[in-house]
Amino acid sequence: MCVSTSSSYLYGRNTLLLLMLGELVYEGKGKITGQRVLDSEAQIIEITILGKGKFKDIEVTEMWTYITEPKPNNLVFCTGKCILSTNDGSIVATASGHGIGPFKNSGKMRYPGSVYFNADINSQLAFLNNLVGVNEYELEESGNYVHKIWEWKYE
Repeated sequence: MCVSTSSSYLYGRNTLLLLMLGELVYEGKGKITGQRVLDSEAQIIEITILGKGKFKDIEVTEMWTYITEPKPNNLVFCTGKCILSTNDGSIVATASGHGIGPFKNSGKMRYPGSVYFNADINSQLAFLNNLVGVNEYELEESGNYVHKIWEWKYE
């Protein structure tokens, strides 16, 4: 069942599209496994994270590498690439994503963003092929994170 928690309309060339935030399709947890300074003056950092979670009851490992760049007003912009593999080690999908979030005094960070998937159409995760998601990372000061993705529906 799809529950819409948000909707908006896009207009263009005699077309009206209804966009909705659909069902939660992924929930996972993990940890930062590496960091590397790419530009010390601009404070651009590469961050690698590794986690485990489920796409609709299918267990996967997610490995992301993000580039973070500070922005005005205490914000951080992130762009990244991901490989998803199943428990047998088969790479079944890839993703790219973007997010932006503020630094918080508590040491936690929250990054809402978007993610785009490509999947092997013969794999268990074939439903991810061309899926667009709205995602959110909650990152603790310890480097642990929780990651959730909702399908972005359009009609």
